[in-house]
Amino acid sequence: MDLAKSNLGNECFYDLNSAVIFYFYCFNLLIEMDITMFRFVFLALILSGCTSSSGVIQDGKNAYRIMHTGDTGFTNSGTLQKNTYKEASAFCEKQGKIVETITMDSKQSRPLGGWPEATLIFKCTGRSN
Repeated sequence: MDLAKSNLGNECFYDLNSAVIFYFYCFNLLIEMDITMFRFVFLALILSGCTSSSGVIQDGKNAYRIMHTGDTGFTNSGTLQKNTYKEASAFCEKQGKIVETITMDSKQSRPLGGWPEATLIFKCTGRSN
C-alpha cells in the first residue's frame, strides 16, 4: 500500500504539518512574551536606578552629611542607605580613615510624591588595630 496516495498518509502529513505550525505559533508567542518581559524588567531596572546624591557636605566640626534621594517611588530606601555608606566609605578611604556612623535616617516612598530618601551623618576616624 502506497502511503502517499492513501488517506492515512495524507492524515499523517496533515497532523505533522499542524504540529509544526502549532510549534512555531507557540515558539513565536514565547518569544513575544520574553521580549515583553525583558522590556518590563529593563524599565523597572532603569526606574529603580534613578537616584541623586547631595555629595559629601561638611556638617559641623569633623562631621559630614550625605543624602541620597530616589527620583521615583520605585527606589528602595535600603538601596539608598547602601549607596550613602559606599559614598561615605570612599570619602573616608581617601583620607586613610574609616566611616563612623553618627546617625542614619531613611524614609520609604510616600503618597503624593514623597520620594524615598536616606541621610547619613558620619565622621571619619582612624583605623584601630
